Amino acid sequence: MNIEHAEAAGCDIITVTHEILKKLKLFGKDLTELSLETVKMFHNDAAAAGYRL
Repeated sequence: MNIEHAEAAGCDIITVTHEILKKLKLFGKDLTELSLETVKMFHNDAAAAGYRL
């Protein structure tokens, strides 16, 4: 959200962490698709750890 605010204010430079920069690719992504991918990730992690759902 800070990046959106900076852009709206006309900033040419904004300082953000590397972690935020890595997440920029998610900007504008369909929230339903993102939610499903997140659930699948948690499911796969649980299965890899030996948990059964």
